[in-house]
Amino acid sequence: FVRKDAIKAPAGSGLPTVKADALVIEPLGQVAAGVGHLNVTPDVDGAIRTEPLVLTHFDQTYPALSLLVAAKSLNLKAADIQVAPGEAVKLGRLRIGTDAYARMMTFFYQDKAPGQSAFAVDSFFDVKSGKIPLDKYRDKIVLIGATAAGASSLFVTPVSPGMPSVLMEAHAVSSILSEHFFVAPSWGFWAESGVFLLIAVYLIALLPRLSAGMAAGVTLL
Repeated sequence: FVRKDAIKAPAGSGLPTVKADALVIEPLGQVAAGVGHLNVTPDVDGAIRTEPLVLTHFDQTYPALSLLVAAKSLNLKAADIQVAPGEAVKLGRLRIGTDAYARMMTFFYQDKAPGQSAFAVDSFFDVKSGKIPLDKYRDKIVLIGATAAGASSLFVTPVSPGMPSVLMEAHAVSSILSEHFFVAPSWGFWAESGVFLLIAVYLIALLPRLSAGMAAGVTLL
């Protein structure tokens, strides 16, 4: 039931290969509309800014749960997901710009207010007990997961020092469907290198020739 959601990736795509722990309850996995991975890739500072949309396990490539949820909401299947290595992951007509490792730069939405998530969060108990009518969720994507401290894995993101995994998933799904993800331009590396070179030339060649006042002014500028 995990392999049925595997997708085809071009040969030699260079996608990262990971170990897979199929922590799926079999009775649920057998009837689930899809099973996607929940792997995350922290940046060097430990923060999460990207979503690996696909990962390779041996000769199989698997979509992220966020990508699979987005596909199901568009009445698409895993077979409709296409990978263009180093460029994008395509979901039907939707083209999601990615880096060389098929990672999407997620857009993280600001909280509506301090302590109030950008996405509606309801107590599972309130829903189960009938306090919240089920019609509230009609025609909406509903993600179920733990948010209480100590009951959920917490991640550092650009908008929160401790975001529950289910909310991080909501940011990723919305980024995909709303096309709010960031795309790094192909010329970004050369622009960064050029700026670095200009600053280096200024510090090495020009700064020593200036008076203290002039050097302070130019440096500030």
